[in-house]
This record gives sequence, structure tokens and C-alpha cells, in this order.
Amino acid sequence: MSWKDEKGWHDKALNTVEEAEGFLGTLQGDIYFSPTTYSQPHRKKEFVNPSLWLWQDLDAVDPDKIRPRPTVAWESSPGRYQALWKLPEALQGERLEAVNKHLAEAVHADHGSWILTKVLRVPGSVNHKYPEKPKGKLLWTDGPIYKELPQAVSDVLNAPVSGDRSNNLWMIEHELAKAGFSIGEIYDLIKDSPWNKYKGRGDEERRLMHEIALAMKERPKYSGIQLKVDSHEDVMSAMMSAPGWLIEGWWTDKSHGIVAGEPKSWKSTLAMDAAVSVSSGQPFLGKYPVHHPGPVIIVQNENADWIVKSRMAAISIHRGLGGSILPAAGNTWSITWPRPLPIYYINNQAFSMTNSEHRTMLEELIREVKPVLVIFDPLYLMFDGDVNSAKDLNPALNWLLWLRNTYQLAIMLIHHWRKNQGSTKRGGQRMLGSTTLHGWVESAWYVQSGEEIEIEREFRAAQMPDRIKLAMSLGEMDAAEYSVEAFVPTDEVKDVAEYVKTNPGKGLKEMSDELGIPTRRLKRLIERLKEDS
Repeated sequence: MSWKDEKGWHDKALNTVEEAEGFLGTLQGDIYFSPTTYSQPHRKKEFVNPSLWLWQDLDAVDPDKIRPRPTVAWESSPGRYQALWKLPEALQGERLEAVNKHLAEAVHADHGSWILTKVLRVPGSVNHKYPEKPKGKLLWTDGPIYKELPQAVSDVLNAPVSGDRSNNLWMIEHELAKAGFSIGEIYDLIKDSPWNKYKGRGDEERRLMHEIALAMKERPKYSGIQLKVDSHEDVMSAMMSAPGWLIEGWWTDKSHGIVAGEPKSWKSTLAMDAAVSVSSGQPFLGKYPVHHPGPVIIVQNENADWIVKSRMAAISIHRGLGGSILPAAGNTWSITWPRPLPIYYINNQAFSMTNSEHRTMLEELIREVKPVLVIFDPLYLMFDGDVNSAKDLNPALNWLLWLRNTYQLAIMLIHHWRKNQGSTKRGGQRMLGSTTLHGWVESAWYVQSGEEIEIEREFRAAQMPDRIKLAMSLGEMDAAEYSVEAFVPTDEVKDVAEYVKTNPGKGLKEMSDELGIPTRRLKRLIERLKEDS
């Protein structure tokens, strides 16, 4: 936010829309906002984040009469306008500024309105430049979202007119059709371009629309990403092998999955333990080897920053990563500084999987740090749809799969169980929301709290192991104290033996539901009973 008063210009960096709205109510004078966001709290070109938006100060140019039509437009004062255009993919740096400059020229915007650090008037705010102090007015927010031009088309449109106009016009129409532009979008782009050889003719619109329709007929049946088809021979001869473990016995390498359980059941702490272990190469829970250590990204919307810091410090010290101060020769001391870990946090930024800007920014971070594990905590605060709807969930889950496959990393999603489900169902069946979530996982931990933490592990690519119990403790508040001990409970075989004795003739499925033991592990326990007898 920026504002101008009798003392001059002022800037204020804010972290959320809610914070900005609250701050807005305290301001007087002329009030502005930056249409870009920044990686640092300074309105400087080098800190501008990638953006899905273009912007222009149109001055006296009526946004209702220009092409391309703005996505959002408002009147900043009587007869003066400003506008935004939304893109399908974020642009950054020089590319963002260059495209915005071309737009300024196309719509005859005010000089310099394309610069990266430009500020625009807040729609509806008072304009103190005039004695009557008029208020601005929002005109519309539902304009089109624009596609980026194919490079070949962009090059021709921005070049001086030369050569065969007919061939170049056909190339523009054909390439835009192939890229998925609609007839109306193509018409708007070429009508006012210098390549429109029909400009000014009485039959201009009919001629252009006829040519565009011909180009649309030649559009490929399948546009965009093509499906890759492999023969059986291709699959069987490919040099593939099982991925192995990221954390032995706990998470398969480059897999996607969920850590689910009741609230306050240590799910986030277990995920933090995994982050410290994977980033440092130290054993998970102090016991289970990490086979592919590397950077970790944690995206979390639930815990306060001080809680994250306190728990990560306690876990790091538990792994011997906290540094030390020891007496040395004479009256000197030997200081070992804490080992820096390649963990990157997006803490309490209201991250949303359904926000395209957030997804783009996270992908930029992934490309930069090349993590082996990304943790999202928790799902219900990162998803704007209905978790009970497979239709709503699928786009988010498919995006997570795309991340995993594109960047070859593991994905860990923290989630909750339903309320009042008892303890008889398998952990995956107790998860809040659509059963799609259970079918989606490749690795999973289902966490149940009590005097001890009990964890059921599940893998798509490996046999379901025995349940694990954890004795865990954390220090008070900011105390960096953490202890954990993992052990396999020994009473499951006895539970099955007692159940078989008192419920003769019960089927495997019924036994599984009532004991809360998955059928695969139940079969192994029954085999162990037979061996013992």
C-alpha cells in the first residue's frame, strides 16, 4: 500500500489481504496499491515476484472501448481510468515488464504505467487532486483471462510490416487457432494489427471471420499436452527399478501420501522429525535410516512461528545438530555452531493449492532448491473446496501428483480423521473427506494418540508392516527438549488369538473391521498363530 499526504509519499508492506484491509481504514489522503507482490518489504524492481497480472493507468482512455478488454477496470476519478489484465501463467522480471510495455502501447496508456513498481489508486478511494474530492468507482471484475501468445506470433506482431502480408496473416490466424485461442480472441488480436490486409474495407469483418474459421478447421483434434502411449515392449524393456526407501520402513522414495490422525496427535511433530532427518541424513526418530537425504520444503498454515521454531530446535538437538560449548585447553572454550539444514519454510502465508499464483510461486521455489521432500500441513487449511467431494479434490490431488512426477520428489500431506469414528476402522478409512484420499496415497501414517502414540503404516509398493508405538515427550513451551522411543507392540497376536477363540467362524473382512487391523497384516498374524501352535 502507498499513500500521499502533505509530507509526501509513503509505503507500507503488508502480508495478507485482511491486514491490508485493516490498514486501509486508518489512512487519509490519496491511497494506492501495487499490483505486484514483493519478496522483501520494499517496493523495488529487484524484489518483484512473478505475477499473473498486467496493469495500466489508462488516464482518459475508456476501458470499455479498448482491446484487449481488461479483466478488472475502475474509474479513479470522473473520466479517468485504471485496469488489470489477468494471464493464465505468471510472468516475471524483464518478461513481465516487456509484455506490460507492449500492452501500454497497444491501449495508449499513460506514460510509464507499465513499470514494475507502479502503484494504482485503490478502487473506491477518494481522489484529493480535485476540490470536490470525488470517489473512484469499480466498473467490473469479470473480464477475460488472457492466454500468452505463441512466440512466432509475438515476433511477427511486434516486427515492422514487410514481406507477404497474406502469408503472415494466415500464419498468425493458424498459430493462434492451434494454441487454443477462440475465434473472438483471434479476431480482436488481428483486427487492429498492421497485418490486417482488409482494414477499412466494407467486408472487413466478414473476410477476417471467414479466414479465422478456416484456420479453426485445421486446429489439431487434440491440443495442448499430448498423451504418451507406450507399447508393452517399451514398458518391459525400460530400465526401471523400485524406488526404494526415502526413510526405511516409513516412506518410499519419491512417493506421495498422507499423515492423518486425530487433532493433537503429534502429526506435525512427526512431519518435522521427518524434515530434520531427511535434510540432515540423521535417522528418523533417532532410529530409522534415511537413504536419500536432501533439501526439504515445509508449507504450513496451522502452527504459530514460535511453535515451529521451538519444535525444530528440540528435534535438531535430539539428533545432535544443535551445536555445543565445551571447555578446552586453559581458560578457553570450544564452540560448535548448529549445523545449517537445507529446510525452507512457507509459514502461515495462507497458502492455497487452489490459488494459481501460490502454485506458481511454490514451483519457482522447488526449481530453485530442488527438494527431495515437500510437506503440506494441513490439507483443510490449504484447500478451498469441499473435502467430501472427489470432484473438488481431484484438481488439487492431480497437481500434487504433477509436482511429484515433474520434480521427482516426495510429497507428505498432513490431514485429519473424522470425528466420532471409534477405533475399529482402518486408519485410511477414518480420514476426513472423500474416499478418494485413501485411494490416492502411496505412503501413509495413521496416527492415534493415547498414553502412547500408535502408528499404522501403509504402502502401495510394500507389504504393510506391524504397527509402531511411540513414547514421545516435548519440553514446556520454549524449552528445546524432545525425546522419542519407537517399539513394536507385542499384543496384536494375543488380540487375534483371543478374538478367534471367542468368535469362531468369523470371516477375515469382519475380523479386520472389528479389530481395526488391515486384512493383509491380519493374514500374517493368523499365519504366525498357526506357526506358534
